[in-house]
Amino acid sequence: MAEREALVFINFEQALRFGHVAWGFAVDDDEYFFGSTDHLLKEPMWYLPALWRYSHVPPGGNVDFWCGRGPRDEMLAAMAAGPHIRYHACKSFLVETANVEAAVSQAKALEFGGWSLFGNNCVDQAAAVLVTYGVAEQVLAFDSALHQLARGLSSTLPVMSSSGSRSGTLPIPPVQWFDALKGTRQDLVKVQLVPKISAGSMNG
Repeated sequence: MAEREALVFINFEQALRFGHVAWGFAVDDDEYFFGSTDHLLKEPMWYLPALWRYSHVPPGGNVDFWCGRGPRDEMLAAMAAGPHIRYHACKSFLVETANVEAAVSQAKALEFGGWSLFGNNCVDQAAAVLVTYGVAEQVLAFDSALHQLARGLSSTLPVMSSSGSRSGTLPIPPVQWFDALKGTRQDLVKVQLVPKISAGSMNG
């Protein structure tokens, strides 16, 4: 079986320039499944109750999830254009044995899976989808000094999970995670194609 491609997308400016990541992967020869939990902040950053609510969305809540299917060039154009966040670059990885159906199910489950700054944020979700697809954890920089530091601090600091237990983990800044990924980088600003799929048709 031929190798298949998986991707991580990055917006460098979201979340006070900590960044935001999304995912994509090949499901066939030139058909990709891609999307994101964009989780938009819809109130001013200075409004502390809004920031508190933003830090945790329970399962079933609205996390601005979207997904789509299409050829690689349409995927890149869709990611560069929106529908909520314009992604600036991506890194790609080749997978020898891709678990396509499991990864699609994992990705679709994100729509109603909630969101949490500690343990279920965009990095956690993108990594979970790609590991399910078949990307090695080392490729996703789980062996990096950044991850080791976060894991070590999480074991000593009172980091709370979405359930209120101490099973949460300190968040890895998406921009730093993207930089540590061991993949081939491509900037999306060079993609000039207009996507043939609209934001409304991407869900599902």
